[in-house]
Amino acid sequence: MELEQGFLEELFFWEPALASRWFVAPPAHMSRTLLMLSEVIGGEESRGEDGAIVGISATQTARHYCQINVTVPVLKRFFYGEDTRPDFRLGREAIQVLLGALQTERQHGWGPTLETLVFLFWIATGSAYRVVARVFGMPITSIHRMVHRIAEEVVAVREKFIRLPQTEEELLAMGEGFARLAGHPAFIKAAGAMDGSHIRIKSPGGPDGQDYVNRKLFPSMVLQAVCDHQGRFIDTYMGFPGSVHDSHILRNSFIYLSGNYPPPGYFILGDGGYPCLSEPMALITPYKRPLTSMAEQRFNTHHSRGRSIVERAFGMMKTRFRGLRDAIISPTNRNNPITPEIKCLATLRYLATGKMQLCNADDLGISQPSVSRAINQTLNALCRPHIIQQFIRFPLDNQELHMIKANFMAIAGMPGVVGAIDGTHIKIIAPSKDEDVFVNRKKLHSINTQIVFDATFNIIDVVAKWPGSTHDSRILMESGLRQLFERHHVPVGCHLLGDSGYPCKTWLLTPYLNPQPGAQLKYNIAHKNTRNVVERGIGQMKRRFHVLHGEIRLSPERASTVITVCAILHNLCKRRNIPQPDDDDDHDDDGDDHDEFGRVEQSGLAFRDHFVNTHFKCIFLEALEVHSEFVPKVVTACAVLHNICIGVGDEVVVEDVAMGDDPPPERECGAESRSGAPWRAALTNSITPLQVAPQDHDYFALISKSYIFFFAEIAGFPNVIGAIDCTHIAIKAPSEGEYAYVNRKHFHSLNVQIICDAQMRLTNIVARWPGSTHDSFVLTNSSVGNRLEPGSV
Repeated sequence: MELEQGFLEELFFWEPALASRWFVAPPAHMSRTLLMLSEVIGGEESRGEDGAIVGISATQTARHYCQINVTVPVLKRFFYGEDTRPDFRLGREAIQVLLGALQTERQHGWGPTLETLVFLFWIATGSAYRVVARVFGMPITSIHRMVHRIAEEVVAVREKFIRLPQTEEELLAMGEGFARLAGHPAFIKAAGAMDGSHIRIKSPGGPDGQDYVNRKLFPSMVLQAVCDHQGRFIDTYMGFPGSVHDSHILRNSFIYLSGNYPPPGYFILGDGGYPCLSEPMALITPYKRPLTSMAEQRFNTHHSRGRSIVERAFGMMKTRFRGLRDAIISPTNRNNPITPEIKCLATLRYLATGKMQLCNADDLGISQPSVSRAINQTLNALCRPHIIQQFIRFPLDNQELHMIKANFMAIAGMPGVVGAIDGTHIKIIAPSKDEDVFVNRKKLHSINTQIVFDATFNIIDVVAKWPGSTHDSRILMESGLRQLFERHHVPVGCHLLGDSGYPCKTWLLTPYLNPQPGAQLKYNIAHKNTRNVVERGIGQMKRRFHVLHGEIRLSPERASTVITVCAILHNLCKRRNIPQPDDDDDHDDDGDDHDEFGRVEQSGLAFRDHFVNTHFKCIFLEALEVHSEFVPKVVTACAVLHNICIGVGDEVVVEDVAMGDDPPPERECGAESRSGAPWRAALTNSITPLQVAPQDHDYFALISKSYIFFFAEIAGFPNVIGAIDCTHIAIKAPSEGEYAYVNRKHFHSLNVQIICDAQMRLTNIVARWPGSTHDSFVLTNSSVGNRLEPGSV
């Protein structure tokens, strides 16, 4: 007898969407329905066949009233032997171990296997209950009950898998493992590594909701765990809200209150957030800064290597089970929410191309409103204060500042520079409010963004909130960067480099508008070459994120967020050494703001003059305003002072502008004698042991004996007792023989021959020949060549 579909729907409470997968009905109602069907259909044979389809017999006690439908893709992959990791993040063997440990017989419901698979899928993917229900073709209420029931059963068997070592052999094996991790035998008695991890939760309501907001400004609960040397957890403690400090959680945990672990003679490794304890449990933490000795630094290094295993354990757990990881969480549990990966890809696509959201929606196969929400959520997540602080931070540590100053010094010899500052205009769509204040000097709507770069093109400060009509100097004066310098949070002697649109301060050096030849001109050249870092850095950022090239079609507030996120991602790319998509030749060309406001309060002019006179004015870099006959005495006196400084260790960093002259072109006078060429070739093609001149009473030979060793240590050259070169010292035009003093660079000079030892002490100087004299002629007519020992060079 055929039954109509409507009759079946009425009897079974049929759900058409699930009809091909499950039969849905309570057990009691199912039994009554089968009895009615048996009377309608008739016959024991038919009744038995129908009962087999549904999974029960009308005369038997109902156990699993629904049969597992292996046509569901996720179950088909599991029951037909495919890899289980993509769906459940666990291998088949691990799932079987879990099922064996639970060993729970169901007198009703879907069965332990299916319920366990539902729970594993939910915790592995982090999906909403409704999404899991669609995947398995089950009611959402059943999914909810399964997840909660299996979670309680897994916790009930916790002691089988999370337990402290019980035997001495286990402790010894753990200690040996930590000693290998730490790289030092002192950690042979380590019995675990302890740390806390924040598990993100849905923000709880009520008056206590704020207690769950941690220092990173998201709601969480803290998991305290101790793991062994293999990353297995041996103790866990969970339940305190995210605002509670690790040390408070420790003092309320069972492992601390019991005092039974670790055993006497053993200790647990903890980070700096825990107290260093001996009672009631031995807990060893690293030394806090500032460190007072190298021994403390070495201990901290080995301690960190050993303790890092617990951080890796947290990372592996959160990576395996996405329901625990810190991700961009959808505010609702609607069907098919966009995954965090798609949200990030949509955002990166938008920042990298600057395309309209509709185009990005077509590229990713989602709707434009979904793209808009995904971009906004990702930008808001990245633009939180604790994220910005991780990637964009002005250095205040002396060691960091010293490294930055050394990197800037290597560019063009500018000492004390810790950053290069500039403003760049990012075009935006005309805003609905206060449109006129966003119009810049180029008649475009923009946001004037202040950026500071270090010498390696990392952004160390960014301010992206001021309208385009705002002057660069006002942005600086209103920013926190000014307070850092003027309140002496940054050490004295550190300064920024800015263009002429900024006021000259003791901590902000700007170029001379009309530099005088000499020191001021050299200062301007070095200033330009060094400050070029910020222009190149802005160019690199705009090339990587094309959204900054075009017009950002967002409100000023949202556009500011986009700019800040681009700065964060720029620094992230620098940290990961991700290459530029193209070259960075397109320097930022916004130009300088040369108006009166930019030159108000020029309180650093006197300091700049002193800085230039100290670091860029040198008698050897400018013409000596003395008679030519007096020049040799001045140069010789400087050589004496140089040796005195070297003797007391008073050295200076050699700047590019102070290096020696360019190599002279080959001329006949320098090429006429090559008597040493064969001997040089023999020296080059053979490894000659050190040959020290024989001892005698000649003073020159005695000192040359010691010099040979020093030069051998520098580059392996044998028998070297000195290095010779000539340099041109500029002088004013003499009254007699003027043309003889004009050198190849067409200025008047003396050609001074200098020989120095391996410690840069001058051992010989000849300062009397005119600038047109060739170097080889100066050497030939000096007394140095006749005094060299045979075999010395």
